[in-house]
Amino acid sequence: TLRTPKLRFPEFSGEWEEEKFDSLYTKVRNGFVGTATPYYVDEGVPYLQGRNIKNGAINKKGLIYINNYFHQKNKKSQLQLNDIVMVQSGHVGECALITEEFINSNCHALLVLTPTNSVASKFYVYYFYTEFGRKCIHKITTGNTSKHILSSDLKIQTVYNPSVPEQQKIASFLT
Repeated sequence: TLRTPKLRFPEFSGEWEEEKFDSLYTKVRNGFVGTATPYYVDEGVPYLQGRNIKNGAINKKGLIYINNYFHQKNKKSQLQLNDIVMVQSGHVGECALITEEFINSNCHALLVLTPTNSVASKFYVYYFYTEFGRKCIHKITTGNTSKHILSSDLKIQTVYNPSVPEQQKIASFLT
């Protein structure tokens, strides 16, 4: 299915393609799930949690730090530049971009989305706050009292995918 947005920068034309999310983000995985409190330290590796992700940004209020031993032991939850972290329990779908400030941080119970080289991640952070993005998240949300989404469900969702230059222009404009 192809789609053309109603409002668009004049230098872009053509249809936006629909693609499965895992074709744009080849690694969609869970951050560390379990007990990490024995590894908390006053200074160390930032350890992002759901409460730190709100309105497309990372809120440092209440930020926890872990020791390097725990960080090295949990490589799959280490964060890279341009990863997206997304809340998977509670305020599902809240997400933020990993910027230089949080490279090589770690995370607890967040979805970690690592992009292919042909994606402007900031665009997809904004995307998940649009009507289309919210519908995508709503479709895969489970639970009555406590809302939850699974990485396996997010991977197979269909998203609209403009060209990378258009993604970059939109993200830059919204920033």
